[in-house]
Amino acid sequence: MIFSAVLIFIILSVQPAFFTSRFRQRFEFGMPVCLCLDVFLLLLAGMLFHNLIIGLVLICVFSAASLALAVFFERKNLRSFFSEYLSPGFWAFLVLYALVWIVCAGRIINLWDEFMHWGPMVKQTYLTNRLFTDEGIQIIVHKDYTPAPTLLQYMFLKFSGQYSEGIAIAANSLSAVIFLLPVAGIFKKSEKLKGILAVTAVWLSLSLVIGISSFFNLYVDLVIGVFLGCAVLLILFNRDSKLRFFNVIAICVFIALYKGTGILFSLIAMGLYVLVELLEPKNKPRMTIQEALKPKKLIRAVISAVVFMLPVIVFVFWMKYGTRYVSFTMSEVGAGKQTILSWFTLNSTDTKLQIFLNFIKFCLSEDVSYSFWEISTVSFVAVSVTILAVFCFIEKDSAIKRRLIITTALLTAGFFAYTLSLLFVYYKGLESSSLALSSLPRYQDSYLTVFVILGFTFLLRFTSRAVVNKKAVRRGAAAAVIVLLVMLMPPNIFTLLFMPYEKVVSNRINMRGREIGTEVVQRIAGEHTRAYIAISEWDTTDKRIVDQVTHNASNESAYRVTAYNLIPIEVNSIPHKLGIEFPQNKITDFHNSREWGDYLLDQEYEYVFLYSITEYFLDTYHYMFECALEDILPTTLYRVVRTENPELPVMLQNVPIADYRYDLTIY
Repeated sequence: MIFSAVLIFIILSVQPAFFTSRFRQRFEFGMPVCLCLDVFLLLLAGMLFHNLIIGLVLICVFSAASLALAVFFERKNLRSFFSEYLSPGFWAFLVLYALVWIVCAGRIINLWDEFMHWGPMVKQTYLTNRLFTDEGIQIIVHKDYTPAPTLLQYMFLKFSGQYSEGIAIAANSLSAVIFLLPVAGIFKKSEKLKGILAVTAVWLSLSLVIGISSFFNLYVDLVIGVFLGCAVLLILFNRDSKLRFFNVIAICVFIALYKGTGILFSLIAMGLYVLVELLEPKNKPRMTIQEALKPKKLIRAVISAVVFMLPVIVFVFWMKYGTRYVSFTMSEVGAGKQTILSWFTLNSTDTKLQIFLNFIKFCLSEDVSYSFWEISTVSFVAVSVTILAVFCFIEKDSAIKRRLIITTALLTAGFFAYTLSLLFVYYKGLESSSLALSSLPRYQDSYLTVFVILGFTFLLRFTSRAVVNKKAVRRGAAAAVIVLLVMLMPPNIFTLLFMPYEKVVSNRINMRGREIGTEVVQRIAGEHTRAYIAISEWDTTDKRIVDQVTHNASNESAYRVTAYNLIPIEVNSIPHKLGIEFPQNKITDFHNSREWGDYLLDQEYEYVFLYSITEYFLDTYHYMFECALEDILPTTLYRVVRTENPELPVMLQNVPIADYRYDLTIY
């Protein structure tokens, strides 16, 4: 684990060296873009050669070439080079990199979406060295998702030499750290300690919005907001770099490839850059409207806008390329035969009106999720805008003041545009999840993250030196900020940071599920192996039995966890209602052994993994098992054997595996 961490740190940290050498770009401004380039290299290798190993080789070449060229160009000027390269951002990255690896050691995935799609995507990509969208790669749902997060985690896993969920989680967490490094750019190159504390403080302050635990899973809602915050910081503070234009474009493309909602985030960043470019004076303290509208200025802004269509082009191309082998795609969300006008016509069904009312009520009254403060989303935005307006008023640097005013106005407008787009998505979603506004807190927190990053960055900027001159006062203000951060942290922050598992009981059971899955895979997995996961309904009156993920009886969650654990074995795409008794004294899907056996043969299943059983399941299907009734047990594996009996087309032969079944129950 330590060797893996050191190796990955070296590969990543040397990449900005060339940009520092040739363009005098500080480490904190170059590192986020280099991470984007790594993912782009993997994506190109996957699309052109269908082999991600080639992308890993290109990343190593990129790192080695960057270091070699930097040494060559700076061989006579190493002191100046290292002053730029070993900037506050480098030391902040070193400290937080070590912290994240320590925190993520031994962690496992434990959330619904992690088992449904994020986990299967990265596990299949790791095992096959191909994009999960390629033909033949089994992803049960959301195969049309954008690939950047999975490729980022794949890179960390491959360079570490092992498949570890803790390393995949560390990759997700470190992406947030890397894209927060521009916070250190507000300090001088010699103020290394301030840079470390500033990045750490902003990293911790995000728990005010979404909770520190959101850093330590495979969800991307936190990090995509951090990416937008990084683009904004580059536009605000990286004004002297000749690479600023390239940096912002690369990050915008990266955001567009990270999640479906990322395309709107990239449009906001692109619009901000174009506005700043249009209104930025050249060698003048101020610029009038007439000067801003001069032909040369307009032409430059138009060219920037055209170039910044690249993220949109890349996103559209990916949706065409990446969804070749799926029937439903993200592009259908918010699209289809209905026009935008029809979204506003609420008289077609009462459901739309109820979704609209629930949405408005949530934004106006529901507290920001996981926030220490009891404050609604709209109120949070209003407070954030007010704070940024105060910073605009007291900012002394005229260029940054002008940029901050533009940024505040655009981010406020962007919030309402983003919120409206979420409402459209709920209009097009499933009725049950749309009425419940499923995942809305996480979606909105993505955007609120940007306000938190900006607010705390400028707070640290002013407490460090901008407002007062006396050292004692400045140090007192800085101490007050630290105390404020500690006071505002949720009470369980240190538990979440330093305990390897957030839910000890469920994770212990979860780990047993991994051991079972590993043994089954080692015993039977081969090319195109197919296994049917048989799950009967838990007896909800039996309090001893605890589900692998939640403490509720849930066929769906048990199926998702088991399907993930059995990768790369191909399993049934849906959990049938198998052996469930209804008031009509019937079971659904397969009413008897003949129906289930015919289905297993028709779908060419070779094995049945019996996750759970009920008395009703035994009464209905025990004829199919070669073993005695009392030997039909949960968490056991059976081989499907064809028979000549039309009434009993298959027999299920026991395939011995280790006895884990008692470890999946709590007494």
